[in-house]
Amino acid sequence: MMKGMGQPGRKAAGEKGVYLLLFRLRRVVRGPGSHRFPPGLYAYAGSARGGGGLAARLRRHFNLVRSKTARWNIDRLTLSRGYRPLGAIVWPGPREGECRLVRRLQKTAGVRPAAPRFGNHDDRAKIARRGPRRRPCAAHAWIFRGPVRPAALADALGGAWHPLDFWRRPAGAP
Repeated sequence: MMKGMGQPGRKAAGEKGVYLLLFRLRRVVRGPGSHRFPPGLYAYAGSARGGGGLAARLRRHFNLVRSKTARWNIDRLTLSRGYRPLGAIVWPGPREGECRLVRRLQKTAGVRPAAPRFGNHDDRAKIARRGPRRRPCAAHAWIFRGPVRPAALADALGGAWHPLDFWRRPAGAP
């Protein structure tokens, strides 16, 4: 388990925390700016600090909410026609754990940034408040070079894998 990353588990759904969204793009998607995302398997590191916690944020990313407008960079991908969500690896509780999660993911063989600085605008704001010794994450969106077993990736990163069906269940369901 990642040091300081909290205990993953079933009750994590309603808690605040960090997550790694796993999804597939089945066609080229144009992201913000000049970024182009080719077909492939992706991971996106994010945090859920608002009301509803991880469950609310991930249901949004999985397009399980009734209506959704583009609010974050990742929304440009999740709203595209080629987007297919797979599930998420979650860590309830930690504050500002996205960069720690990204550093851990970078050490995983077969992954590379999907687009430089994609999704890390919050990192740059934190650095402005805390001083120049901190560096932003390379990116929050990553593409895998080959096949990935989500449960094995979760074990390697110290998180809990929950496939898409887990997030479709009503709160409190086993």
